[in-house]
Amino acid sequence: MKICLKNVSIISVNNAVEVKRAGDVVFENNKIFYEKNNLENCDKVVRDENLVILPKFNYFNVESRANKINNVQYDFFNLENVTLKSLENQFENFKKNDILPFMFLKDILLPESVYDIIVPFCHKNKIKIMVCVGETLTELGTFDKLYNMSPIDFLESYGVLDCEPIIFSAANLEKDDLEKLSYYGATICLNLTHDLLCGNGIASILTMQKLGLNIVFNTNVDDVFKEMFLCYTLPKGLLNSKTAISLRDVFCMATTNFNKIVKNNNANEINLSNCIVLKTDNKFDDELKNVVLTGNNNQIVNIF
Repeated sequence: MKICLKNVSIISVNNAVEVKRAGDVVFENNKIFYEKNNLENCDKVVRDENLVILPKFNYFNVESRANKINNVQYDFFNLENVTLKSLENQFENFKKNDILPFMFLKDILLPESVYDIIVPFCHKNKIKIMVCVGETLTELGTFDKLYNMSPIDFLESYGVLDCEPIIFSAANLEKDDLEKLSYYGATICLNLTHDLLCGNGIASILTMQKLGLNIVFNTNVDDVFKEMFLCYTLPKGLLNSKTAISLRDVFCMATTNFNKIVKNNNANEINLSNCIVLKTDNKFDDELKNVVLTGNNNQIVNIF
């Protein structure tokens, strides 16, 4: 099917976020064309104003996992009655069904025997461990009382940090903990909307950035627009700084930052399988700002 989009802009992310006004483009056989000779004899012409083509968003949804990351389906291991055999059987099933597995530890207060199985297994099979940690102040107090250490030190003692883990939430982690995570090459998965609704606190996003930590999003309602909005506005308000964080950095958190977790073999291609078309409100004279600050799922255009 040959589809023409009239007067569109394109936001792409290669080495940097680039915004360009592309004019008329054509999608044919899943690929995009700019040449004028391809604009004839189209099956469909979309003439809506303020159309923007941008990469598909990448994010976790730990509640449903219905979405994909870089067009790859993912799921989590079942950790009831953990044995090496149960993990191996699940891993084989994931491979058979082309599913990318993650080891998600919602509660890290696990017996040492469980860590003795999980950590070597993940090392051997190059499986990413996602760990919910630093979510509440109560959690930090519990670890201080029981172990006289932070939960990050606890994970380090079991070798989890050697796996370059994905730290889920991190709403209350101190700078010392974030520095240690940066040293180990960890990724932070922000859970901003949930943490705000539950009164958990607000993650130190700017500190994470300054330490070079890779940052991505989780959204349990499949609304990454809301996460981008919060990530862009919260640090500015908390620090009384209009320049605390850039639109481009936030946009990368929702798109290419996942490349550290899941490789994207088609990162430089713009086609229908790895992009979306958005009809923005055009409240700002900046396409990227319109996407981050006013975008929502209802603006996504189905061009078929």
